[in-house]
Amino acid sequence: MLFRRIYQFLIVFSLGLCVLLGVKALWGLSDYVIPGPYLIFETARKLWLDYLMDVANTLSVTIMG
Repeated sequence: MLFRRIYQFLIVFSLGLCVLLGVKALWGLSDYVIPGPYLIFETARKLWLDYLMDVANTLSVTIMG
């Protein structure tokens, strides 16, 4: 059951990121509005610990929910 919840969380997270980048590409939005993949990964690299804590918090809500 736990692995199913983790799998569901990863699917929802990935789909959300893909939709966001798809909207950016479809409407031709600038990096100021929605950052590109490089800026997203660069920010994640610099702030990975903060992201890790937020993801763990969201994951715990998903598992308990």
